Amino acid sequence: MNNWTPTTEQLKGWAKRNITMHPPSTRLARYVLKQRAEMAADPPSDTVRLLPAKPEVIVLCGSSRFVAEMAMIAWGLERDEGIITMGLHLLPSDYTECEDHLAEFEGAAEKLDELHWRKIDLANRIFVVNIGGYIGDSTRQEIEYAERTGKRVTYLEAADE
Repeated sequence: MNNWTPTTEQLKGWAKRNITMHPPSTRLARYVLKQRAEMAADPPSDTVRLLPAKPEVIVLCGSSRFVAEMAMIAWGLERDEGIITMGLHLLPSDYTECEDHLAEFEGAAEKLDELHWRKIDLANRIFVVNIGGYIGDSTRQEIEYAERTGKRVTYLEAADE
């Protein structure tokens, strides 16, 4: 399991830069700070490296309504923590006139859903982007699948269970 995290100063600076523009990034910075505190008992080795030898791989799961937030979270996790992220694909706005559920519009929903399950199989854990506590039916199924297959599930916001 990957134990590499950015310095506290890096996280605080990142949170400060994004606090007014990107509130999800602030939540992510708080999440990482919490993880850092939990790892205090198991510090990294003295070897200095830019990335861990085997980076953690996570799948971002959440509603397509959070695609912009998921893009920022993926960027932050890869940039600041060296975690490999998999999730939704971002296409340029001029790719199609379809505004929502492009996979269904193009007849590729079943195939892409199956690929998403395989991403979960490859990952160390899933990271649920549940802004405002929202978890849709598809995301709930992904959480259940991850739990059934022994994957760790973490949430951007505390889950109401």
